[in-house]
Amino acid sequence: MGEDAGSASLIQALVLEEIRAIVSEAISKPTVIASGPLAWRLSRTYPACGLDPVAIAQEIAEAAAASGVAVELSRPRAPDYPRPVHAEQAVLE
Repeated sequence: MGEDAGSASLIQALVLEEIRAIVSEAISKPTVIASGPLAWRLSRTYPACGLDPVAIAQEIAEAAAASGVAVELSRPRAPDYPRPVHAEQAVLE
């Protein structure tokens, strides 16, 4: 225990606060929260939080359900952002 445990505890509090902010925004602007991509992003943003992506996804789902916000239950994974096109892949018309 000691400094590392204290740091992880503080970082976990930051993760939980960010989850609260996400849920709060979903309440004010009705939307469906996608737990998987958000959990993946939070686990990458706060790698020293001591929570694995599955635990973060569970926290997101619980917070959303407790607030009456629709949540999409999915496995933690990278968001489906468009991949950058490299020069070799570009097709000229």
